[in-house]
Order: sequence, then structure tokens, then C-alpha cells
Amino acid sequence: MASIQLFEIRVNGNPVPAYLAMPAEEGPHPGIIVMSEIFGVNENIKNVCMRLADQGYAAVTVDHFHREEESTS
Repeated sequence: MASIQLFEIRVNGNPVPAYLAMPAEEGPHPGIIVMSEIFGVNENIKNVCMRLADQGYAAVTVDHFHREEESTS
């Protein structure tokens, strides 16, 4: 089974949450950047990364909307 790592990428001194899924087998592995949908890094996007890792890819996604606030209206 693939392994999961949550980490942060620093951009202009600010942390940006990221999610990495790696294959269980020793690498090197080809890498894929998974773009999130409008809902950010949700369970669906994490599942896409896991499925890619199960197929032998290192899959990473970044929370592009990490600084957006939820609307209360």
C-alpha cells in the first residue's frame, strides 16, 4: 500500500499545505502533480493521489486555496 506524507512548502515565507502519496516499492518513481478542483485538497483529490501511487507514481498535490476564507453569506 502507498505511503502518505503531509508537509508544507514555503512560498515567500508562508506555509502552503501539500500532500504526497508514494508507492510502497523502492524508487525512483516518476512524479505527477495533481491539480485540485475548486474544493481544494479534499478526500477525492487525496484518493486520486493514492490511486496514482498504487500504480507506481509519486503523486503530490498542493492546497492552492489555503489562504481563502469560507464565505459566511
